[in-house]
Order: sequence, then C-alpha cells, then structure tokens
Amino acid sequence: MQNVLKRVLKACLLLVLAVQPIALRAQFTFTTNNGAITITRYAGPGGAVVIPGETNGLPVTSIDTYAFLNGVNVTSVSIPEGVTNIGFGAFDYCSSLTSITIPNTVTTIGEQAFINCWSLTNVTVPSSVKNIEAGAFFYCSSLVSVTIPNGVTNISESAFAYCESLANIAIPDSVQTIGWNALASCSSLTNISIPGSVTQIAGNAFYDCSNLQAFTVDSLNPSYTDLGGVLFSKDLSLLAACPSGKSGSYAIPNGVKDIGDFAFAVCRNLTNIYLSSTVTNIGFWAFSQCESILTITIPKSVGFIDDLAFQDCPLLWGVFFQGNAPGVSGFGSRAFDHGNLYYLPGTTGWNDFFSFLNLPGILWNPQMQTSDGSFGVRTNRFGFSIIGTPDIPVVVEATTNLTGSSWVSLQTGSLTNGLVYFCDPSWTNLSTRYYRIRSP
Repeated sequence: MQNVLKRVLKACLLLVLAVQPIALRAQFTFTTNNGAITITRYAGPGGAVVIPGETNGLPVTSIDTYAFLNGVNVTSVSIPEGVTNIGFGAFDYCSSLTSITIPNTVTTIGEQAFINCWSLTNVTVPSSVKNIEAGAFFYCSSLVSVTIPNGVTNISESAFAYCESLANIAIPDSVQTIGWNALASCSSLTNISIPGSVTQIAGNAFYDCSNLQAFTVDSLNPSYTDLGGVLFSKDLSLLAACPSGKSGSYAIPNGVKDIGDFAFAVCRNLTNIYLSSTVTNIGFWAFSQCESILTITIPKSVGFIDDLAFQDCPLLWGVFFQGNAPGVSGFGSRAFDHGNLYYLPGTTGWNDFFSFLNLPGILWNPQMQTSDGSFGVRTNRFGFSIIGTPDIPVVVEATTNLTGSSWVSLQTGSLTNGLVYFCDPSWTNLSTRYYRIRSP
C-alpha cells in the first residue's frame, strides 16, 4: 500500500512540474530571433509577476513594445538577468504597479516605458543603463525617489515629467544633457543640483516645478552657474531658468543679455520683475503664466521679444517701453495678449508695431507743471500739477539726496482727464527734498 501511495504522489509531483512551465508560458506571448526570446505580450492574472529568464531553453533578452499595456492588475514585476531592453510603452497604464526590479543587464529604458504607472513609488536604475529615453517615467505620480546611476549621459524629453511626488532626484556626474520638459511639473522638488558634467539644459526642463526654490550648480561646471538660486550661463550673459517657486520681487542682474526660452514661465508668485538695462533679447514663453505680475518695464536695450513671451499673464495691465519700438522683425507674434502698452515721447516705430500686435499704444508723457498757479507752497503743503495723456498711470517719488538711491514713493494714481494734482504735506519737516515722476 505504501509503495502504491508513493507511486501516486510521485506521479502527481511530476504532473505539477510538467504543468508549471506550460502555465507560466501561457501568461506570455513571445517571439524568437537569433536564439533569443522577446516578450511581446503579458496575458496573466496580474499580481506579482516574475518574467522567466528563459523559455524553451532560450534566454529572454527583451520586453517588447506595449508588452504589459493596460496591465492594471499587475502589482510588481521582476525582470530577469539577461534582459537588455525595455521597449516603447512596455508597462504603459500598469496603474497598480508599485515596484519594478530592473537587472544590471538592461542598457535601454525605452520611450514611455513606464508612462502612467501611477502607483510606482521607487525606482533604482541599474548602472548598465546609459540613456533614460523620452517619457520613460512620465506621469508616475506616486514616484517619491529615483536613483540614477553614474554612467547615464542623457535625461531625455519628459523622462520624469508630472512625477508630482518626486521629492529627490540625484543627477550623477555623467549626465551631459537634460532634455525638453525632462522634470516638468515635479511639484515636490524644492532644489535641483546640477553636476559639473551637464553642458546642455532645455529651456523648459524644469517647467512648472511649483515648489522649486533654487538651483545649485557645481562650481566646476563649464557651462552653467547659479546666482541667488537662479540658473545662468557660466558667463552670466544668459538667464536660463528662474525656479518656479520663487516669490516676491526679482531684479535681473546687470550684464545679462538674454532671457532664455521659458526662463520665468509659470513663476506664479513673482509680483515684480525688473529687467536690467543690458537685456537685448527676451525668449519664447519667457514670462508666460507669470500670474501675479502687474507691470513690466522694457528697457531701450531690448531689440527682440519672441513669440508668446508674456502670454497668459492675467494681471499684467501695463507694459512700459523705454526705447524705440523693437520693430516687426524684432517681435514675435502674440508676445502680449492683453494690457496697455506705453511708449515715450520722441521714440519711433510704434505705428507699425501696434498694428502688428493689434493692440493699442498709449503715449506716456506726464509733465510736472512749474509755471502755473498750482506749483509751490500752499497752506501746510507743497505741490504741483501733472499733465499728460488722459488716464496714464504715474508714481511720484521723493528723496533728500540726489546722489543716493533712497527714493520714496509718495503718491500713485492716474491722470484723470489728463491732470492730477500732487501735494506733499511733509515737506516742512525736511531742509531739502527732490521729486520725480516714474511709471509704476
């Protein structure tokens, strides 16, 4: 009896062992090429998936395009040693995937390989990988941390875009390029460290990282540097990117010539931006979606303003040009989509300029009146009238020392019907006081 039982048990065991590979193979479809297996489709029940290292005695070396597409029940995947390539969209919409084991044989993480893997929390990229392709981890909204190995040379377009939970990413000192939208809308990032190896950063690589406060650049980097947390070219001639989380006022340093594409885009909390007199070019989308700025003054040095430079700035009501019109050839279409554009007396080129923009131009010409009855001392005050184009805005400032820079704003308003009266009741408290009029 015991011998019979042993033979039955042995037969059952052999049956189980024989069935397991068949059941395992039934979860995958694959192709064979040059003695190697490519997984083309997963059709299993989900859960924790272990991809076999070999099938029919042949090694598995690749996971093909969309192999796990819409694998919404897959919670984890273990990729075996020997796999070298993870294909385009291989795990697209594996929305329950929380972890992935990538072996040290993988050299390429293909475009959109893990796009829309919303539950993926941590990824360790093995040292064998050299490039993280476009959109590889796009919209992995639960991804908290990523380890990128030394050896990766390129972080491609949108590679980590919309990874909203990503709080830390260490860029190794082998990366040379950071591509278009590479870390866009990573709203949990507060600081980005740029290593010395990086020589090319796309203008919108860090677009709308809403809590990003500062860039820190390795002092040995030959192409970039940081100043006050803002990213510049090494020679400070190009302002490349202002962190989106920066708030309050910001003055662009003297010496900056170019404001790069997307440089201040989606800096929603900046209330004032002051352009230096050395700026000559304002790039594509440079100030788009700066939702809190009210006015901007364009210095006379500026000769080119690119497309959409000030688009979607809903509170921007006044743009003040200090020099001649940039001209149609020096101006992109739809650089401004609304607001009042003010120009100074004696400057030229405005008719063609405003016709091209299809926006009205307003002559900003306030003049302090010193020869009429309003000028001088009256009861308990000193005052004067200001005349000019009706309804133009003005700010009156005062100082006690013309050699200093301590001008104090005393009155802000507009020239109702082309006239406003200014008075200073505090003038008797000072032995000397000088006044000036400026734009807001």
